[in-house]
Amino acid sequence: MKKYIFLLILIIMFVVVNITGCQNQNDNSLKNKSNNEEINEQIKLIKNKGIELIKQDKLTEGINVLLSIKNKDEETEKYLIDAYYERGEYFYNIGDYKSAIDDFKIIKNQNDKVPEMLYKSYEKDLYNILNYTFIDEIKIHSKKSTINIRIFKESKFDILYNFTKFLYEYFYNDKELIKVFFYLPEMQVGNGAYAMSETDGKNIDVKIYGYTTDKINELSSILQDENIIGIWKYNLFGGSLIYLRKDNSNYTLLRFFNDGSKLEKKVIINKVNNQIEIREIETNHFGQYYKVLLNGDLEIWDNEGYINTATAIKTITY
Repeated sequence: MKKYIFLLILIIMFVVVNITGCQNQNDNSLKNKSNNEEINEQIKLIKNKGIELIKQDKLTEGINVLLSIKNKDEETEKYLIDAYYERGEYFYNIGDYKSAIDDFKIIKNQNDKVPEMLYKSYEKDLYNILNYTFIDEIKIHSKKSTINIRIFKESKFDILYNFTKFLYEYFYNDKELIKVFFYLPEMQVGNGAYAMSETDGKNIDVKIYGYTTDKINELSSILQDENIIGIWKYNLFGGSLIYLRKDNSNYTLLRFFNDGSKLEKKVIINKVNNQIEIREIETNHFGQYYKVLLNGDLEIWDNEGYINTATAIKTITY
């Protein structure tokens, strides 16, 4: 009898535990459902607040409110895109082109009107930095370009630096290197530039040139140097004369730009496939080197291939 009573007690306890467990599960489900409904209601309130702010032209406040929503629905995304575009237009119209650019870039691929507005903002921002006109572009392979720019007055280093920085960022960020030549109104392309800059997107180098008596005298003495065994005229990159000088068994390549600036490199000369090649001793990043043709002209090459040809004035013989 006691045995049956004990079994009956166990069965009753088992039923009570199961009933309690089910009740707890139901309570938790109801609680979770209630919490989710409360969260969804909060999100809805935040969304409505953001949309209302945007409708009131309080664009920045509305954007910030809608951005606080983690999982945005399609309607929220649409209001955000429209608000960014409208705010970008506002910045553009008041002349704050950098802020306009920031907004347009966020929605670059989400609004058909954005690419044109972004391009116009880039142009206007460059004009804000420097009053200029575009002369032409010379593409040297797909990865390099030379851009000739007309400026209307002498400019300081920091202005040319910032112009080069944003010119690359806005229009040439797919290039490994750009060179920019700045010409004053009276200057002809290829006959000396006021300034030159170059950038690979990471480093920016700016040189502001200018004739000086010392540089002119230095150039005159070079022309009379008996050790000069080659002279070539090169019209790209602002225009220059290239000299090859031999001192005993050592060779130096000098490059005098028409404005008086100078580059100087130690080089070695070899014959490759019956053609004279001139290479810098310190290897440059792009592997630039030179070939002397049978007619005496000097071809400029690099790792990507042929760049251009400098015309011989005096040339080394085979």
